[in-house]
Amino acid sequence: MLDDQASKFKLEEERILEENENLENNLKDLEELYENYVSKSEHDIQFLNQKIDSLEKTLKEARENFANSQNQANLTLEQTIEGHNKERKELVNKIENLLHENHSKEKELSNAILKREQLEKALQDKEIVLNKKFKEYEDDKKDLWNKLDNYKNK
Repeated sequence: MLDDQASKFKLEEERILEENENLENNLKDLEELYENYVSKSEHDIQFLNQKIDSLEKTLKEARENFANSQNQANLTLEQTIEGHNKERKELVNKIENLLHENHSKEKELSNAILKREQLEKALQDKEIVLNKKFKEYEDDKKDLWNKLDNYKNK
């Protein structure tokens, strides 16, 4: 019985030692798995941090480029507007000058028409006077011829 118990004890001790060894092996495997996981996680975190830094840099550059483009577009727009406003002012001045010149020409034309009408009226009056004088001359001439004929006949 003592041998039986010693054998059982021995078997139990071997089973416990074997179980202990298995647990230690499992512990080593788990520790190795844990170390691998921690290492991989640290690597992944480092990679993701680099990716975040890269994306933040890209975003910052994109924002700066956008701001520069927007500033350039605003500057170009302002210059275009200034150019158009300058051109508009020049055209308005040209139109005003042309209107003033047109008004002056219309006034000159009106004065010329009035002068022509006055000259035509004066010409008509002179033609009337001339015709009258010519008729008087013709009448006087006829009278003189008649007197001459009478004088010759006497």
